[in-house]
Amino acid sequence: MADVEPPDGGFGWFVALGTFIVFFVVPGQAYSFGVLYVEFLDAFGASKASTAWIGTLYFSTGVVAIPLSMALINKYSHRKVMMIGGITSSIGIFASSFVSSLGQMYIIYGVMTSFCHWLLSVPALAIVRRYFRKRLSIAMGIGVSGTGAGQFALSFLTQIFIDNYGWRGTLLILSAINLNICVAGALFRPIEVYHLIKQRNCKNTIDATMCSISSTQPSLKTTETRPVTVSDVSLENNIYSDCKRHELEEADESESLVIQNDLSEHGEEIRDDVAASDHNIRRRIQSCATELRNFLKGGFDWSLFKNLAFVLIIVTAFGSQAASMAALTHGVKRGRDYGISSLLSSSLPAIMGMAQFLGRIFWGIVGGVSKKVKPIILYGGSMAVAGIASIISIHTTDYTGQLVYFIILGISMACITPTYPVVFTELLESDRVDHAIMFYILAQTVSTMLSVPFVGWMRDINGDYDIAYYVIGMLFIVAAICAFLAPVANKYVVKRNEEKRKGTTCFVSSKE
Repeated sequence: MADVEPPDGGFGWFVALGTFIVFFVVPGQAYSFGVLYVEFLDAFGASKASTAWIGTLYFSTGVVAIPLSMALINKYSHRKVMMIGGITSSIGIFASSFVSSLGQMYIIYGVMTSFCHWLLSVPALAIVRRYFRKRLSIAMGIGVSGTGAGQFALSFLTQIFIDNYGWRGTLLILSAINLNICVAGALFRPIEVYHLIKQRNCKNTIDATMCSISSTQPSLKTTETRPVTVSDVSLENNIYSDCKRHELEEADESESLVIQNDLSEHGEEIRDDVAASDHNIRRRIQSCATELRNFLKGGFDWSLFKNLAFVLIIVTAFGSQAASMAALTHGVKRGRDYGISSLLSSSLPAIMGMAQFLGRIFWGIVGGVSKKVKPIILYGGSMAVAGIASIISIHTTDYTGQLVYFIILGISMACITPTYPVVFTELLESDRVDHAIMFYILAQTVSTMLSVPFVGWMRDINGDYDIAYYVIGMLFIVAAICAFLAPVANKYVVKRNEEKRKGTTCFVSSKE
């Protein structure tokens, strides 16, 4: 895809609005799963670990969907992927309201719906980077703040819908809300089209083209054929009469020979046709396999893992997402274990969502305006604060203590999402950032797939969440350490590449 100069504003703000809508709907629903999780426990009567597998499958399908999403936007466009994903995911949520068992919920909500949702994250982030460069941090902050707003609004609304319509009616309403993704997709105009519309009058261009086509269209000519005359028919009859006598005399001897020759000739023709058909089929299969391999290859850039700084950032994605999603998903249940009412417990992820909404806008502005604070410091520092708060929250069992913890967690997590694309921009080449974002989101899905049921299993084994939240705190702290080591690793990589380049230059010079 051609590198087009981003406008850093203008229509780009509408693109950021589209990203806001996507993150309001998709992560907003995902982070509100803790409210539905409690209802699913009562509805299906399964264990906490088994029920948590709905959320686990929801995030694990991203392992397949995210690379496919990257390949799809390379082949088609951000807008088409967004439209198709919005429609199909709404169908999945609608269908999940009619399930009658936990296994059906695994397939329809945990796999089908989530697969379509995970197709949307990469194009929603990548399209913003094509419209912004200097103001990228601010635009990202506005776009991904939809996660916090959606988490705040949908957590409250989901509980209200459940109280009034039950969990089945709630899913029907959420399927209608989910269709707003198509509205966001309509805003994702390709950057090349934006520049084309800006530079020339599209209507006059189309009219001129149509006039040119109509004026230069060639006229149709009929082909003439010579009619058959009576002399042609007479000549053919004379020849037939001369030959007929000889044919009658030798009919018995030649009939079998003619039939054998005809069969032999037709047999060779059939064998040739079959061989040619087999060859064409093999060639088409090879062509399809090559095209599919090239299509899927567009979603991966494995050479990124040769960069130690990139690997450390991926480790931070794994640890921070595993900790935050486990804390969020089980936060409502932990609140109820502490004796907090169901309404107040369900308000915890909503308050965290509002903290994320305001925090992401704030951190996006700070990252875009302040030149003194490096993005990696904000990125790693937020994880360290979240880790310390997670460990302290074990000893604050009342609603006020849990509320403070979720506010701190929301503000800390709000700093991560708008910051990591900027971190990648500083560490990597421009044409590799989209692939890096894809791997980052992929690491987040894998970590969520493992952490959410693991914490549920620890709750079933120990009878409480204390040990689990110690583990959550340590994951945050380890991720923070890796974040602070990333710039050091990047300097080492840059120095090593320069030494290799100098060594190659010296070798070529001495050889000459």
